[in-house]
Amino acid sequence: MVSSMIILIAVIAVGIFILNPVFSEIKDTPIVKSVLPYVTAALFGALAASYLRKYWKIAVAPVLVGVIVLVFSPLFGVGTLVFVTIVVSVISALLLTKFKLLK
Repeated sequence: MVSSMIILIAVIAVGIFILNPVFSEIKDTPIVKSVLPYVTAALFGALAASYLRKYWKIAVAPVLVGVIVLVFSPLFGVGTLVFVTIVVSVISALLLTKFKLLK
């Protein structure tokens, strides 16, 4: 399952590099501008859904921290929020492993 996620991300990255000259012309059209955020969210949402389904114990803490941070500080930068949730994910996985709550 992890290998399929890595392959999907690699295919998306290669597609972005190959189609960049074509995409730069298309991305400025009004239709694509309005749809692009939803397509990106759907791609990464599909990756997150499979992760959340399989490793829900590890995923609970970072998702809750991300939601709480966005509720109390909606202007928090996305790059910083990603870093915070990654750190929380690693810490929660270590704690779950230490207390033998994770197989």
